[in-house]
Amino acid sequence: MSEDTSLAEGMPLLEGSRDLTYTTLNTLPLDTSHNVRHTAETMTKRGETLRELKLELEEVTHRAKALKTAIQALEAVDERKGVPHKETKPKPKGPLAELNNPEAVRTILSRSNRSLSVGELLEVLEKQGHPITTTNPYQTIFKVLRGRPELFLNEGGKWRLKMEGK
Repeated sequence: MSEDTSLAEGMPLLEGSRDLTYTTLNTLPLDTSHNVRHTAETMTKRGETLRELKLELEEVTHRAKALKTAIQALEAVDERKGVPHKETKPKPKGPLAELNNPEAVRTILSRSNRSLSVGELLEVLEKQGHPITTTNPYQTIFKVLRGRPELFLNEGGKWRLKMEGK
């Protein structure tokens, strides 16, 4: 058994130990000293990183368990009070419910015998099952009307369908 073999076999490099001293490394032949030192540093860094990741995983797992417990407690309280877990909005019902905004406005104006203001259109849309749920419904419908000049005509603040050929 040569000197470098016995030293290399006795070193706990795989465990990421820092027991490998310069004195020990300096007793090795020059050509293997650098390789062993480099291997020891690499293994130490990997071991530290692995330990850090395992600790972080343990912390995250612990936090996740605490959050699940809190959620279960809140759900139990809600169930006793009859509070639903998910806020569900009833689907609109009516002849215009499945139409997009331009289609719904076009349908209303095609059935109307007069021009309608944006406010009047909003009222009819809601009554016909097509409520506008944006933060500014007036602006939404106004943009629909103004954005399609080939379909809608503004007559002094009131809107109607544009006649074909005009």
